[in-house]
Amino acid sequence: MRVLTMDLQQLLLCPKSFSSAVYYKRKLAVHNFTMFDLASKEGYCYVWHEGEGGLESDEFASLIVAHLRTLPDTFESVILWSDGCTYQNRNAQLSSAIMSFMQSGEKPCLKEDHQKFLT
Repeated sequence: MRVLTMDLQQLLLCPKSFSSAVYYKRKLAVHNFTMFDLASKEGYCYVWHEGEGGLESDEFASLIVAHLRTLPDTFESVILWSDGCTYQNRNAQLSSAIMSFMQSGEKPCLKEDHQKFLT
């Protein structure tokens, strides 16, 4: 079994500056979605800026399924823990993407995937 926690970190502005004049002239929003494997104690950061993608549910579904593809073939079960944020984790797009991945047979040993949400 693998247990993964995931969350979107605070929005980062690039470049970081404490000068108010620069703050309003140029800024690029940078997003950092992290996943942490509780068994191996490894963290994974998926970083992108607003020119590469937004904060829609399909971006998060793509990241989570891509991460599931990287798991070793030796696990039968995966538990995904996240907060109850609707546009990131608690939506039909993510559930459908995970179900499609599970039915594809890419990971034949992986039999079940559970999504759990904090309240």
